[in-house]
Amino acid sequence: GLFISLIASTVYVIVWLLMFQFVVPDYLEKYAAAVINQMKAAGKSLSEINSQKAEMNEMIEMYNNPAFRVLMTYAEIFPVGLVVSLIAAAILKKKTSLS
Repeated sequence: GLFISLIASTVYVIVWLLMFQFVVPDYLEKYAAAVINQMKAAGKSLSEINSQKAEMNEMIEMYNNPAFRVLMTYAEIFPVGLVVSLIAAAILKKKTSLS
């Protein structure tokens, strides 16, 4: 179960890296702009908006490091696979013990 989760997570990471590189290379900039626009529309203060901009620029800088991007993408998907594997193992164990 865990090995399947690792394989699925790896495929997910590879696909995201390819998408990020070739399909949506400006994703982070568009996302940051959308967040700032939402903050402005919500009437947030200039200091809150500037603080958010600084935080997002720092995250964009870190995310441009491929190793960080890989780790963040694994952190996003692997826990889901881990939970699904544990639930499946528990269900299969109950079925085996009932037989």
